[in-house]
Amino acid sequence: MSSQGSPSDRADVTVAELERLRALVGPLEESYEELRVELAEARQAARAAEYEAGRLRGELTAMRVDLHRARQDQYHVRRLLLRPLRRVLGRRRD
Repeated sequence: MSSQGSPSDRADVTVAELERLRALVGPLEESYEELRVELAEARQAARAAEYEAGRLRGELTAMRVDLHRARQDQYHVRRLLLRPLRRVLGRRRD
């Protein structure tokens, strides 16, 4: 079953929410419109925050990949430089 429910369930929730808001605000239509505008702004802010969080997750993933590649490069450079150095030092001791 979907976490959001069926469209009729959402409509029931919306009607219940409107009734709750009418009880809080009163019968003025202007107040309903202000609440609708506030709701639209809140949804827009939530979407913007989700977008930014996704962008930052992507940036973090890219940085982790770069760090992993840098560590691999460091390992290979050390291996390439230290192996011949150890051989040279080993021959000098003989």
